[in-house]
Amino acid sequence: MRNKIPAIFLTAILCVALMFCGRSEAARPAGEDITVNNAVGTGATRESAVERARRDAIEQGIGVFIDGYTSVKDYQVVTDKVFSTTQGIIKKFDILDERKDKDGMFIVEARAVVTAAALDGALGPVVLDMLGNKRVMVVLDERIEEKQPFLFTSEGEVEKVFQSSGLHIVNKDQADLLADINLNEARQKQNEEEMLRVARNFKADILVSGRAYAGSFVSVKIAGRPVYSGRASIQLRAVLTNTAQQIGFDPVDADQKVTRGTTVEDAAIIGFKHCAPPAAKSMVNAIAYMLFGSLGAPTYSVKIAGIPFDDVWTLQEALEELDEVKSVYQRSYDNEVLELDVISEMDANALGRWFSKNGVAISRVSTQAVEGKWRNSQ
Repeated sequence: MRNKIPAIFLTAILCVALMFCGRSEAARPAGEDITVNNAVGTGATRESAVERARRDAIEQGIGVFIDGYTSVKDYQVVTDKVFSTTQGIIKKFDILDERKDKDGMFIVEARAVVTAAALDGALGPVVLDMLGNKRVMVVLDERIEEKQPFLFTSEGEVEKVFQSSGLHIVNKDQADLLADINLNEARQKQNEEEMLRVARNFKADILVSGRAYAGSFVSVKIAGRPVYSGRASIQLRAVLTNTAQQIGFDPVDADQKVTRGTTVEDAAIIGFKHCAPPAAKSMVNAIAYMLFGSLGAPTYSVKIAGIPFDDVWTLQEALEELDEVKSVYQRSYDNEVLELDVISEMDANALGRWFSKNGVAISRVSTQAVEGKWRNSQ
């Protein structure tokens, strides 16, 4: 794997060139919509050709949301699900040319306008469903006028949105009981390296961190009682724990018309509850696209019991040397049990055969997992 850098670099250049020079001309304008200038469909009838051109427009629109979309193995399944379960994604569809080829097949070329909001709303859940239930750890530094509250409202509100989308939330209650982890200190300092270490320790696939702040409060009396109003803001960023790939978003704000309460804390909580859902919903879909776009090859969970620590590095090094293997991430090593995330172009059976030839007695192989026991441990 160490010798793959030039090839990866050339592949990246080629992908960029294709983005600008290829047939797909989807481009996001200043507004919410995506213009696809050259959607093409072929079919035995004119109607089927038009249908294929509409699908092509949606597929190009999806490509705007997900980098490297067409290089992912199951991208066509995503297109099929989006196309079959939603309506109103294509806002405008103008046929530019229609003709028959020498075999009598109809060819339709069209310009389409894809509604970004409708596509985004349909695409995110479809992608998350395909990826399975990923584990998310949410760690936000929440402040009310520079003071950290006893309970974190924003963190819980963000977690609710993630959970309703199908993501699993990591229970952080035990984090501070571990001797080498001070989660609250990492939260306050927003020390991403430390938080990432904690997230990996808890076997989270995604770390979501950021800041929630409420302040600038003023007090007025209404019917003889004080009412406090101020401003609240939440900013999130997400990191994939196995690759450290990350994505960030602009803050979501709540002004003084929303952030109002009978106390400063009450007003801040109302403001956080206003900011958290839109911030989290935007992040959910972005996480889905980031995960899907990173899967140019599938990710396999590998678990090997009874392997001595001295043999771990040798095994990983041999695995990384394979041309079909794109990435190897050591998720954990505990009580001679090694857990790896392996991104590989091999299928699970081929990966299992490789481990079998390299000292592992395989006990289980599924579409996404390989498990076994180190033979030399007996």
